[in-house]
Amino acid sequence: MPHLPPAQNLSLAVQKNIWEDWENNKANLQAELSNNLGTDWIIDVNPFGIYPYHNDGYVKQWLGTCIKDYFQHAVYQFKFLIKRYVNIKDEINDIAHRHILTLDVEETNPPRFAYGGCDIANGKLRILFEENHLGVNTTNCCNEDNLFRALNTASNDKPMTFYVRLGIHNDYEAKIPAVQRDLTELLNLNEGELTLSPNLEETFVNMQDAVNRGVKTFRDDWEQVFGATICRYFAAAFWQMKYMKFEEDERSREGFLAALTKREIAFRIVDSLQHDSWSECEFVDGIMYVQTTVEYFGMIEVHVPQNY
Repeated sequence: MPHLPPAQNLSLAVQKNIWEDWENNKANLQAELSNNLGTDWIIDVNPFGIYPYHNDGYVKQWLGTCIKDYFQHAVYQFKFLIKRYVNIKDEINDIAHRHILTLDVEETNPPRFAYGGCDIANGKLRILFEENHLGVNTTNCCNEDNLFRALNTASNDKPMTFYVRLGIHNDYEAKIPAVQRDLTELLNLNEGELTLSPNLEETFVNMQDAVNRGVKTFRDDWEQVFGATICRYFAAAFWQMKYMKFEEDERSREGFLAALTKREIAFRIVDSLQHDSWSECEFVDGIMYVQTTVEYFGMIEVHVPQNY
């Protein structure tokens, strides 16, 4: 959808509102945005280009207030999300690499948002409004759902998508040390003796390639739950061993360790399963692989074999 031509003139009342409510607040908002993101950012908006979308609503008189609301709410959302997700700051800075926050009309037809949202285009982070809803629901344009979708959709040169990287950081790396500690103690091994190998990039590539070929996955949101899912496979192996009373049954534990010569438990995607429906464990060259297929990634039921 082409942009409407920018306004040629604005009334004195509208210009006054722009000055009082927008220009007087822009520098502080830009400074707060830069402080939150840890590097210099620029807020860039052309009120003359926004004004033609007023649709005879309140924005026709209060354009400066409307613009301030969009940026004020965006800055608040960034501040909230940065506190919640420690690595989100780096992701925003890397993907929106020009470090410019702007306001624009949604050009996609049909629109991607009911009222407003955001995206990343040409390295800029854009707050977007639907052409008939300027000034409506300014609070949520850069909320978690919209911002994360924008970061995930934006092209970048990293090997995995934003959703996957976020899940690895928050749901795998943050939680797997406890699982590794539990497994190490259960198997009566020394600290650092047991290795857990998630094969994250290989698993992602296998999943992504299959999905691109039209393979149906158990969960449509597999990217969002990627890190948590792989962590849960290792945790499920622990609980299965605990159910098998490895702590008490020295013979079972020693038999398992005799097969686990490399002291490594790994996760991987395979083309097909041989022993179970959803997932299975297989010993190969001293490594126990917890494995599943693309179709059943996320259906977690791990059976540790008893015949080593």
